[in-house]
Amino acid sequence: MPGSMHTVSIPIFIQHLNSLNAVLDKAAAWAAARKVNAADPVALYVQSGATGAGRDRSRRQRGRASRRRHARAQRVCPGGPIGH
Repeated sequence: MPGSMHTVSIPIFIQHLNSLNAVLDKAAAWAAARKVNAADPVALYVQSGATGAGRDRSRRQRGRASRRRHARAQRVCPGGPIGH
């Protein structure tokens, strides 16, 4: 084999990390422009149950939960998500 997994995968991994860094910089600029508190989206994520705790809900319950999460997100970030 002409190369190791390290020499093949690390440059791609670094490229992905640089792309993620650019996305996070864009998100930080978006939040700063709209004066969003950095703790609010994290609290919204944890409070919404997006951690996978409610996987056994019925379709109707999932729909209600989704609408509540959307309403909370609109209160926290009225401008909408990044790119919209």
